[in-house]
Amino acid sequence: MEQKGEEPEFRYDSYCGIHCGSCFVMLGFTQNRDDTIPEQWNIKDTELKCHGCKSEVLFENCKGCPRRPCAQEKGHEWCFQCDEYPCEIYIVASEKYHLAHHEVAQEKINILKEQGLDAWLKYQKERWTCPNCGVTFSWYEKKCWKCGEPVLDSITEEKRLKNT
Repeated sequence: MEQKGEEPEFRYDSYCGIHCGSCFVMLGFTQNRDDTIPEQWNIKDTELKCHGCKSEVLFENCKGCPRRPCAQEKGHEWCFQCDEYPCEIYIVASEKYHLAHHEVAQEKINILKEQGLDAWLKYQKERWTCPNCGVTFSWYEKKCWKCGEPVLDSITEEKRLKNT
């Protein structure tokens, strides 16, 4: 149990290449915001608790992801470490959920594979930080929640990737 005054440990990297630090659930929790959740998700404020895919404090929807237990069972920190990557589990999870942040994960995990965790975390921090005011925004925010400037959301990013 967390001691009063202690900061919980958050993990921003995931097994599959998704950046948990820009998840609307984690941001809702860490920034104490209730406006991060896309309306179509119909998630209650009480469900806004997650410390990242590699923690024991998981958002309910993330508990069913098949990538996490697969990597854990094989002893991998990231899916790309597996000889079978990209395997059927990795690909089917993207197709099953068909969420923009899953669709761009494979490109992002390649940065992790080629440049390492520190470079990947630096890239992700820059990617998900508003260039105008410096606050972190989530995958599905089209405008910065603090200053209102347009930001690149995952849906637009996915469309750009498919057109290249």
